[in-house]
Amino acid sequence: MSHRILIAGYIGFGNAGDEAIAQTVIGHLRERLPEAELTAVSGDPPATAFAYGVRAIGWRDPMALAEAVRTTDLTILGGGGLFQDYWGFDPAAILTREHWGLSFYLAPALLSAVFGKPLMLYAVGAGPLVSEHGRTYTKVAGDIAARITVRDPAGKKLFESLGVPAAKITVTADPAFDLVPTSEAAGFPEVREWKAAAPAIAVCLRTWNFGADSTFCDREVAAALDEVLSQEGGRVLFVPLAGGDDVYCARRVHKQMRFRESAAVLERWCSPAALAGIIGSADLVLAMRLHSMIFSLTGGVPFVALGYDPKVSGLAEMTGLQEYTLDFGGIEWDVLARRLRQALREKSRFRELAGTLAGCLRERARENAAIAGELLHRGAEAFDYGPDARTLVGRMLMAQVREVEARIRASEEAQAKLAESRQEAERLQAELQDARLAADAAEQRAAEVAGEMREVEREAETAREQAVEESRRTAQLSLELEAAVARSAALADSVAGLERRLAGHESKTFGGIAKRGLQLVLDTCQMLTPGPLRSAVRKYYLNWFYFRMFPEKATGPRMEEVGSRK
Repeated sequence: MSHRILIAGYIGFGNAGDEAIAQTVIGHLRERLPEAELTAVSGDPPATAFAYGVRAIGWRDPMALAEAVRTTDLTILGGGGLFQDYWGFDPAAILTREHWGLSFYLAPALLSAVFGKPLMLYAVGAGPLVSEHGRTYTKVAGDIAARITVRDPAGKKLFESLGVPAAKITVTADPAFDLVPTSEAAGFPEVREWKAAAPAIAVCLRTWNFGADSTFCDREVAAALDEVLSQEGGRVLFVPLAGGDDVYCARRVHKQMRFRESAAVLERWCSPAALAGIIGSADLVLAMRLHSMIFSLTGGVPFVALGYDPKVSGLAEMTGLQEYTLDFGGIEWDVLARRLRQALREKSRFRELAGTLAGCLRERARENAAIAGELLHRGAEAFDYGPDARTLVGRMLMAQVREVEARIRASEEAQAKLAESRQEAERLQAELQDARLAADAAEQRAAEVAGEMREVEREAETAREQAVEESRRTAQLSLELEAAVARSAALADSVAGLERRLAGHESKTFGGIAKRGLQLVLDTCQMLTPGPLRSAVRKYYLNWFYFRMFPEKATGPRMEEVGSRK
């Protein structure tokens, strides 16, 4: 018969250590229970489903989480350091879209109690728990769990201090101890250059500000690495295990190094197995991330750990390597440099650990899946989880009631806004219809105006053509007028010449001589005529006789002047 197993942990968030745990847990369960159907709660369901071949649901989907617990045969919570409240804990956020950290990890535990499903806390780390709520509800998870496996003795002590029965708690090991490293990253240029210079020093850091000043610690780490490089040579490779934050931390330290040309930051993505392969091929490791310690131990590589969290000191205590663990908050560059050089000289000791202790821890890591198999076959058992669990379940239900009420109110408000929006839409639709009618009328008028404009343009074109024709004709007439004026001037010149010639000719003929003599006689008679008589007959004499006989005299001086001169 096929069994269903739900796995909830810090999966799908880009942390190589937690992904190494997920990969190994899924692998161990498939070895032990090949027929089981596995579902993982993930921060990135598509990526998790692709990477591990499981069904995956979103961690911010409470309904999907509740349905997965209702239909599962076993709920696994883990592995990794889930039970801590560094960033606070809000019980009211459990099983809502706002749950995070401890409030998220408690949801599968409480749902398992509600639906009567067996719960296993699988290779978990516990602590620190700084709030009373954190301690109370971690105890509730321990009470609900049918079995608890912890990855170090410190976790067992913490659960026992909360009142969880010691009989249900087993110290095993972190599942990542059984991760098989790969060499897929060995061909990267930065890795090849790093390996070509001995000793090859791997550095795995993270940003941490609880009880420590990261700016000061960055400076001390950079100085210690410079000292080791100056005394031992080699090359440093910063190996981030949790994406952007670790890369940022590595860049900060790298920038402060004097020998930064002898160091590099590995910024490309690598699988957990590939990162384990890189760290396992180093000559020396400066480990701050817990899983960089684990990868060093399984590879037999000397390391110095920076203890920023109890899980680091817990692993050091379990392996007997406390002397190679320094408190991160009190770090001093010269002490760190001496310890790194000391570890480099004790390679044989770390290799022995890899051959004995690491092998033992691999077996204990596999024991987690064996316990899960026992629970799966045993099935759920009726059990009173105690008043704390009942209180927390009540809180969870009240949180859901409040969220439902909030959603109902939001829905009602949305419906009211929708009704207002519909009214507004109808008004806008009416305005749009009016605007369309006005637009149609305007379009029709525009067409009419366009027609009128075309007619005007045609008339203008005709007028332009007529104007051009008139202009052409005017120009032609001007030319003809100029020619006529020229001809007139030429003709006038010819007439004047003829008149001169005629006048000259007339003065030499008999008629001309006679005419001239008659003129002299008449002028003499006029002078001899008495003044009154001459004035009375002068007008008639001149106009009816004299000017007819001598027309050329009519264009001369006025009659009065002629009379006065004569």
